[in-house]
Amino acid sequence: MSTVEYQDKRRYPPRPQRGNPVEVTSLDHLIATHGGTTSTLQMSPRALQKAKDTPTGTPNSRLEELVREVGSLRQEIVYHQEVRAALLQLHEKTTRAFEILQYALQDMSEKVAASEKRFSEYWGIDLDAETAEIPIMI
Repeated sequence: MSTVEYQDKRRYPPRPQRGNPVEVTSLDHLIATHGGTTSTLQMSPRALQKAKDTPTGTPNSRLEELVREVGSLRQEIVYHQEVRAALLQLHEKTTRAFEILQYALQDMSEKVAASEKRFSEYWGIDLDAETAEIPIMI
């Protein structure tokens, strides 16, 4: 790579991708089939074009539409907050489960090592003095 190419790449970092549609979930689809909408559905290219092409109407009708939209967005915020809380709970429980498993594995490992040491001592083998690993036979 030439110096000019390198300088151009430093001077002009890659632009973030724009226009990538947000993935519609099964819940978004279910809400749409029942006549509702979500912010994800409203961001689709088709919905954006429809919003551009639709006349705004009277100020009162526009105000009513905006009030409905605010209510819908508040419900969506509550939904996302509840999902986030559930995911945080799952993360905490998973972390605790991991710690329990980690402790159990450590405890088991120490018990197996102690058992191996006692069994090898019975046969007159000092594991601490051995430098090679004990081959496992299956």
